[in-house]
Amino acid sequence: MHFCLAPRVKFSWMRLQCRLLASANVEALRNEQASAQSCLRTGIVRLPATTSTFNVHASTRRFVTARTSPPPNYAAFEVLAALEARDDAQKLGLARLLEGLRRISSTRSGAAGMDHDIVGSASVFRGEPACDGTAHSICIDDEGLHVDLDSMTTGVAMDTVTALTSGSRLHAATLLKLMERVTALLMKEPTLVDLRSGGTKAERVVTVVGDLHGCTDSLEHVLALCAPSLGRGDVVVFNGDFVDRGAHGAEVLASLLLLKLAHPRSVVLLRGNHEDSMLASVYGFSEELSAKYAASAPPLWAAATRLFAALPLGARTAHALVLHGGIPNEAFTIRALEQLSPQQRAVHTVLSQIGASPPATPVESTPKPSSSSRPEAQPSASEAARASSLIQGVLWSDPLVNSIGFERNEPRGGAGSLFGEDVTRKFLEKHGLRHLVRSHQMVEAGWEYIDCSGGYGVYTVFSAASYPNGSGYNAGAVLQLRPRDESPVALQFELATKEGCGEAEAAKLAQQSMIEIIVSHKGRLREAFARAAPHNEQRVSIDVWAEVIQRTLNLHIDWRVLQPAIAPTVKRAAVSADGSVSFRDSGLIDYAKFLDQFTLQLARGEDAASGGRVRNAEALYAQLSAMRAVLELLDTDRSGSVSRAEFVTGVEMLNAQLPADQQLAHDDADKLFSAIDTDSSGEIELDELGEAFRVVTPATR
Repeated sequence: MHFCLAPRVKFSWMRLQCRLLASANVEALRNEQASAQSCLRTGIVRLPATTSTFNVHASTRRFVTARTSPPPNYAAFEVLAALEARDDAQKLGLARLLEGLRRISSTRSGAAGMDHDIVGSASVFRGEPACDGTAHSICIDDEGLHVDLDSMTTGVAMDTVTALTSGSRLHAATLLKLMERVTALLMKEPTLVDLRSGGTKAERVVTVVGDLHGCTDSLEHVLALCAPSLGRGDVVVFNGDFVDRGAHGAEVLASLLLLKLAHPRSVVLLRGNHEDSMLASVYGFSEELSAKYAASAPPLWAAATRLFAALPLGARTAHALVLHGGIPNEAFTIRALEQLSPQQRAVHTVLSQIGASPPATPVESTPKPSSSSRPEAQPSASEAARASSLIQGVLWSDPLVNSIGFERNEPRGGAGSLFGEDVTRKFLEKHGLRHLVRSHQMVEAGWEYIDCSGGYGVYTVFSAASYPNGSGYNAGAVLQLRPRDESPVALQFELATKEGCGEAEAAKLAQQSMIEIIVSHKGRLREAFARAAPHNEQRVSIDVWAEVIQRTLNLHIDWRVLQPAIAPTVKRAAVSADGSVSFRDSGLIDYAKFLDQFTLQLARGEDAASGGRVRNAEALYAQLSAMRAVLELLDTDRSGSVSRAEFVTGVEMLNAQLPADQQLAHDDADKLFSAIDTDSSGEIELDELGEAFRVVTPATR
């Protein structure tokens, strides 16, 4: 378990690294130490003139890309991908931790109410007004929009979506009924939706929309591009990841469900890796529902998890296969998806299968339940495990450029696989396809193409611009697939720059995020440096420093580029015969001095002076995301605060799931609570837990 950066800070840090790492000459950048330090202090970061990663052909609006292996200093958005993957791996660990803690807590309390999958129905809501007649299909009161789902038309759907993207929200009763109705529709759809025309509509265009992640601004742009297609009877495929990471997941999800209800055959909703009960609970969608719908949140959350589980996994056209992630293993076939029944795919979470070997018996060979003999039969335990493993691979896998075969997807914590160009080409050839269209990864231009040679390739499309939540710098895009033109057409868009997102602020937040991630690993970094330093010295070479910090932080970027600005080398003085003094660069970094320049203190109350208190505070700081999740789990009355007993219990529960070297000291848990509880109220507010710590640097002392 590692410290997880807040999204805004994380992506500002990534932006800074993108700018710094864009230089083509590492040695030249090392020689500009003073300039780099000035950039960090002032927030002025120069972007070198580099070649664009894509070419625009205005006549056809077609983008042609060519990806090569990452240079030693990385391309700009390789850094973004590395941090994105690291965050996913952390969240996966936290999700599995929470699942274990729920079981422990449920056992201790004996209360079924601790389970997050609470069953609910529309009957729990009272007083929903009836919207009578087409002119009154949309009503509004203090609790939100009421929509008559029985008289759904394109106009009603679009008007409601416009209201949702403009700041309104659905009434809880309408949202619950909408989710239940669309879930019933989805459970009638095959796991692989066949979009081939079959001679009935030869010119039908299929537009693929990538991740939206709760961004209503991007959804508006997407609908402006896709609305004409729906009007012509063409198809729009929303390729998963509707929620999480953005502030408006509920509104985005509701908008897509309304469109699905209005256009059941023309709007296709596919599952993404975030449409998972366990992952959405740690990435924030469950909290979003609680914040927006309060007491109605439990049945809404339960309905959402059932909806997620009902989503199909893929779609195919005459020339392309659309999946959220990609090809999970060499044995995978399209038939494996075709043979997976709606009941078999209805798995609420697939994260329990991380690290499991591919099923010995392919899912496609499992007999499909007979609708006559087992109309509502649930899959057996073995069927569920095989289905979960297959679904996880399809949703989490990523392409690996300039590689062959399959590898374990270590950057994402072992979820899914990394698949090479050769196996991609082989898969497409086998199934008579030309393109694999996927989402799942942010790309700078909103889309990207990997050429697998022979006319075969992988398209990635990502539709959440300025990701995440309007604080990033990427464009968004949709991808059009045309039956008579095998080359997909990408349509790009960008969001207007928001105030307060300038380079100076981004650099300031980036510097703070760098400090925070180092502090959260300070103890482990010190131990790793001590093992790597020769003869018990406190100095290491630049290469050793970079290797240690990269391995310990599990962040695969070129730290050598950033070294001059954050860890300058030791200078040695030399006196010449004429008495003048010169300084020679030793090429070594004093790692103790590097680490000691950052100090963690309790921002409220007495400082964490020394000894065990400091070490324990740093241990809690390193596990802050996990600790907060544990305390929220224990806060059964949803008061937003925890007592001393709950805090100590939380520490014990967290330690039970952590390696020994990452545990918080049991004896100091009570003392740490007192240090944070400065008003001696006997309770700690959850919203203030993260603010209890202050990272002090030389500049702020």
